[in-house]
Amino acid sequence: MFNSQLWFISITSYHMVLDPHEAQPLLAATVKPTALRWWMCFVLSAIAFVQGWVWNTWSPIAPAIQDEFQWSDGTFALLANWGPICYLVAVAPTSWLLDTRGLRLVCLIAAGGVFLGSGLRCFRADDSTLCLVLTHIGQALNGLAGPVAMAAAPVLSATWFPTEQRATATAIMAMANTLGVALAFVVGPALVPSATAPDDVSHRVLVYMWASGAMALATFLCTFFYFPNRPPHAPTVSASSTRVDFLGGMRALASSGQFWIISLSYGIMTGTQTGWGSYLAPNLENFLSSDTAEDTAAWLGFYSSVAGCVGSLVLGRMADLLGGRMKLILIVINIIGTLAFLWFTLICNGTLPASTPGYYASTIIGGLLVASSPPLYYELAVETVYPIAEGLTTGWVTAMNNIACGVFLILPYLPSLGSSWANWAVVAACAFGAISMFFFKENYRRMAVDRTAPALAETLN
Repeated sequence: MFNSQLWFISITSYHMVLDPHEAQPLLAATVKPTALRWWMCFVLSAIAFVQGWVWNTWSPIAPAIQDEFQWSDGTFALLANWGPICYLVAVAPTSWLLDTRGLRLVCLIAAGGVFLGSGLRCFRADDSTLCLVLTHIGQALNGLAGPVAMAAAPVLSATWFPTEQRATATAIMAMANTLGVALAFVVGPALVPSATAPDDVSHRVLVYMWASGAMALATFLCTFFYFPNRPPHAPTVSASSTRVDFLGGMRALASSGQFWIISLSYGIMTGTQTGWGSYLAPNLENFLSSDTAEDTAAWLGFYSSVAGCVGSLVLGRMADLLGGRMKLILIVINIIGTLAFLWFTLICNGTLPASTPGYYASTIIGGLLVASSPPLYYELAVETVYPIAEGLTTGWVTAMNNIACGVFLILPYLPSLGSSWANWAVVAACAFGAISMFFFKENYRRMAVDRTAPALAETLN
């Protein structure tokens, strides 16, 4: 029987205090999910998908265009690096806008940036300086939309979805970006194959650019015509509750040891594995020819990404059905991931015999587990620090991923490192993720609010 005079929720030094009689109209009248939530999920997933697709345009078709466009390896690297560079530039203002202005404005800006960036690449496809400049600007504009593609999903799921569907919705939207990146590995070389005749390269690249631009335009129009900030009725009590202000939330996150455990576990594991992907081909060259290693690495990356998309949906739904227990799931993911990458490392250094089933299974299993974990980390982070706003929380968490990946990609500039260190680094990163989560104290604050609300309303009635 609820007999307290105040409904009290706390996170570090911040408190929400609700008079139950003032909360009664909210509990009784406005907690009602709407079917439009799936449209919102689709549109944000489309933004994330196209953003990932556009970001991964150039590396997969590099063999076909490098000689014709006279672009160096450094040019292709910079085109890819605009993603993490612009992410770190945009993550703070994006998080602030998400939490203060809502989803519509931020997603319009992101979809518009992806469309504009894609459109700039449609004017030229040749070895001219103008083409190179427009391409760099286009990749940078697309990169500025990265925080929306990666970090807006928990905000939308909290605003539009009921408690028992939040992790599933976050998984759908989070995996869309990964799916876009993965499909670009296949579609790009299919449209611009490496055997393309020199006089046909520019035409094929332009067809690819116009196809990407058309997808970006369709996504922008969907966002423009119908993408409101909030549903007519809140799907949960927590969706209508007041969040801590942005600066107060920053201070609270910085001083929360439990939040640092989550963000470091996620950032180090996923950021290191992302950077490790660029070393996959050199490691395969320990037992494969150079050409075979390049082709095998591309397909392993594709299979791992697609498997991760499926895995994230399964784990997201599992978390919803179990009503939490994300800590246990993440510990298991990290332990198995450690063993899978250790298996691959021992194959590469000759301790275990090299076999096609061995390096395929170890790479795909490891990639599957790492790629499927982000939705659980996002949801567990926002549950832990509630009522700090979801945009700030996930923005901070995803920034840790980009920082870890950036540090990992800087290390090769040190002399005499080789490539074997990268394998041990990803093993250590997954092991760190597992060990750190053992010290994490699971606490579903937001879920507790939403589950307590019906009992509170019944008591007040």
